[in-house]
Amino acid sequence: MQRIQFYKLPISKPDFIQTIIPTLKNSLSLALKHYIPLAGNVVCPLNSEGYPELRYVTGDSVSVIFSESNMDFNCLIGNHPRNAKDFYPFVPQIAEAKRAQGVVLAPLLAIKVTLFPSYGISIGFTHHHVVGDGASIAGFQKTWALLNKFGGNEQFLADGLIPFYDRSLIKDPHGQGVSIWDDMKHKLDMSTIIVTPPPPDKVRGTFIIGWDDITRLKKLILSRRSNLTHITSFTVTCAYVWTCLIKSDVVTGEEIDENRTEFFLCVADCRSRLNPPLPQSYFGNCLVSVITKASRVNLTRKEGFTIAAELIGETIQKRMKDEEWIVKCECIRELRNVDLNLTLSVSGSPKLDLCAVDFGWGRPEKVEFLSIDNAKGVSMSVSKYKDSDKDLEVGLSLPKTQMSAFAAIFTHGLSFLAMKKDKELKLREVNEKKNKKLSTTRILRESTIRVIQKMRKSKAKEKNTRRSVKTTGRVRNKKEGQKVTENRQEKQKDTQQNNYTKMKEQHQNVKDPNDKGFQRQLTHETTK
Repeated sequence: MQRIQFYKLPISKPDFIQTIIPTLKNSLSLALKHYIPLAGNVVCPLNSEGYPELRYVTGDSVSVIFSESNMDFNCLIGNHPRNAKDFYPFVPQIAEAKRAQGVVLAPLLAIKVTLFPSYGISIGFTHHHVVGDGASIAGFQKTWALLNKFGGNEQFLADGLIPFYDRSLIKDPHGQGVSIWDDMKHKLDMSTIIVTPPPPDKVRGTFIIGWDDITRLKKLILSRRSNLTHITSFTVTCAYVWTCLIKSDVVTGEEIDENRTEFFLCVADCRSRLNPPLPQSYFGNCLVSVITKASRVNLTRKEGFTIAAELIGETIQKRMKDEEWIVKCECIRELRNVDLNLTLSVSGSPKLDLCAVDFGWGRPEKVEFLSIDNAKGVSMSVSKYKDSDKDLEVGLSLPKTQMSAFAAIFTHGLSFLAMKKDKELKLREVNEKKNKKLSTTRILRESTIRVIQKMRKSKAKEKNTRRSVKTTGRVRNKKEGQKVTENRQEKQKDTQQNNYTKMKEQHQNVKDPNDKGFQRQLTHETTK
């Protein structure tokens, strides 16, 4: 496996020799104390007896080369198509395997550090996959980087970076270890671990798929398959690249059977899936291959992307929930039925977070997976983008003509979705304006109605008040009239009584009050 990390660092050659090289060597020695197997060898028996093992003995070491280059640093870290062979001067060759006492000893790791004066530094790694998977090697790189950044101070190392080596936790009830080795030992040739440059017509291209693009792709899938549950950034990115790649095949000029089966292959970390689960710092290989297959004609249809995303997501979800399938290593048997020449495979993973490997010079400007150049079929790398943890960076190595076709299809598809989204946003904006206008009109109408109702209530209240006042006045006038009448009657009574008394006094001495004639006269006069 080959990988290069590029760092921007405007440093001169003297500074590189005096400061960078000594600190890198010192911090590497400290890191290898934790990752001892990387300094050793894989030992394979020459006969059919015995099993391979990782072995370190005193005196074993890692080969490190320091070099200088005048190649265009900015071109190498670009995203545009670049000649694939231009990257091979920056990765080291692993030393040849040696025979000794009935075994073959093969080194596991080699490193090459290259200075681009006044521009930057690259660090190239070549390692044998037998020693560990991507997570194990990434843990080593992060440990080395942190020790270099903090001057060898190990207190900055997180617990997850200290490797876990205990194999006793691994249970193999079905004897798969023996079975796999028996199948491999007659085919394994340790002497063939050689870094070979790709054909001259191959170019490497980098494609950034942003979070907005990923979100739109997810929404597109869910609008067509609302019941899907395993729709991740990794799933939609791989599905989109797979379908774009299938469509770009037509420019190769080869006769293509539209009904043939196409394959997609990725690996999944099983540390947490075993019983008992292994810690994430487990050093070694703990992966299974997840294989998805689909008819080419289905992938080239209008809904090809949706079909691909559905198949990839469901396959990953199904396999990761099947502990028996994992323990029995069924993926090994499934691989035997896969045509690798018709396969898109994945190297790397966003979970490795290689952009976090900071030697004290900042995050890497670019990470290139050279292993994808010589893979059977087509291989792609997937990693986090340096400027955003949510964006993804996809690397491809293709013939130049096919790369141009792929780039056009890839860009057009994302642009179309973005335009569609923009139209939806504009339509939504127009609708919002209409709704706002209608809302304003409704508010004004309701406000006017409330004002009118208020005026009507005010007038009604005023009218009721006047009516009440008028009624009250009438009642008051009636009572006053009754009082005046009563007063007049009372006055008349008083007057009559006074007249009666006066006449009685006048006639008292003249006539007898008991005389009936006098009474009649008195009554007559009083009445007058």
